[in-house]
Amino acid sequence: MKVYDTVDRDALRTVGTMLRFVRVVDQQFRRFSPGTSLTDLSVLAQLNRGVDTPSALADALHLDRPRVTRITDHLVELGYIEREEDQEDRRRCRLHLTLTGEAYLDDASLAASQAVDSLLGPLTDEDREALLRGLNAVRPIVDSR
Repeated sequence: MKVYDTVDRDALRTVGTMLRFVRVVDQQFRRFSPGTSLTDLSVLAQLNRGVDTPSALADALHLDRPRVTRITDHLVELGYIEREEDQEDRRRCRLHLTLTGEAYLDDASLAASQAVDSLLGPLTDEDREALLRGLNAVRPIVDSR
């Protein structure tokens, strides 16, 4: 018997659906903002919440540190964030949103929300509420990993 035959196919199907959902939303989001992604938006949102070091961003978003470096380099180039040398530890830098970054975060958040809404539009209110309840139940588990 192959391992695949003993795997919970419903679980795999759920994961596959979640991945495809995120990909579709990301594609729609990229139409709004070519050259950026939902991951970039997530980094900006974390900075807005006060997460201000690359390592803390990596931990909060479950991304590897080199990827966070590439993303923050890109966001610096776009003028959305700035790096500031940490006065207590010169090896570390702090990141913060620029005014341009704050404005972009507002507009991009709206665009991402609209992309999700357009995708979930065919759902009944009951199904939408059930989906939200389920995702809210899963969030603390994912956040704790």
